Amino acid sequence: MAEICGITGIADKDPAIRKLLADTLQAQLRAKIAGKFLTGQWSAELKGFDASKAADCSQSQTLSKQWRDGSNLLCGWISPAGPLITDGPVLG
Repeated sequence: MAEICGITGIADKDPAIRKLLADTLQAQLRAKIAGKFLTGQWSAELKGFDASKAADCSQSQTLSKQWRDGSNLLCGWISPAGPLITDGPVLG
């Protein structure tokens, strides 16, 4: 009984047993659901995920290339070469 109270963190016998039973049943249900996904009985199809991931990767590569090449002007205020451009707010 002391072990059950220690696991649940509840000192009273009846509430500790109820909590242990509820937690055990919930764990078994989660294991059963996970098993259905692992065996392929259930699946989750995320439509458009792969296309969105590819578009994000492509955009990231484009921005990275622009930054390295100096063709991106960081919001039009500062060029990668350093001098301030006067059409934006003065920084610093």
